[in-house]
Amino acid sequence: MKHLIYFLILIFTYSCNQNNRTDSNLKTDLNVKTNQIKTDTVANLEQKSEDLIQDTSDCIFDQLTQTDEFLKGINELNGYKWDYKTRTATIILQNQDTLFITRGGCYDFGVSAEFRLRFDTTDYSEWKNVFKKVLWIAKVLDNEFSYQEIKNEIDSSKIVIENSDFGDIIGFSSEHLQDSHYEISRKIEKDYTVITISYYIN
Repeated sequence: MKHLIYFLILIFTYSCNQNNRTDSNLKTDLNVKTNQIKTDTVANLEQKSEDLIQDTSDCIFDQLTQTDEFLKGINELNGYKWDYKTRTATIILQNQDTLFITRGGCYDFGVSAEFRLRFDTTDYSEWKNVFKKVLWIAKVLDNEFSYQEIKNEIDSSKIVIENSDFGDIIGFSSEHLQDSHYEISRKIEKDYTVITISYYIN
């Protein structure tokens, strides 16, 4: 009986030591992994920063200032996801259609808002519906787009519609809008419609 008790105590002691060693090993492994994650994160940030400096060294426009700051605080665009590499925000609209807003450039600086509409049942073969969509986003982004001037052009019916293989394109008569290469485009396909307002300067 004494031998049995002694044997049980020995097993219990060995088991406790193993658990302590396992806990210690886990803590060590966790510390090593945490340090590795920190190191990897710093390395990734340094690499992105280095890539950005190399990419922008020959640019006319300062890409370091091309952030999503212009979207912050706009309630209609809450929940957007910003891709810093492409300078594009993706917004999922209420009906699950998508709005892409791009702002930036290297040799040319541009801003565009592109609606990709699969679920919207509005008849976009009617230009008045296209203009309504365009004016909505131009007003939301009034700091980027010349909303009032675009509205004045649309209301005056001085716009010119051109057909191309890539869809219908609208040019403007306003000197300011022409100088900034403003454009509205519409492409209607069987399963979706793309509506874009954009401009660029160089």
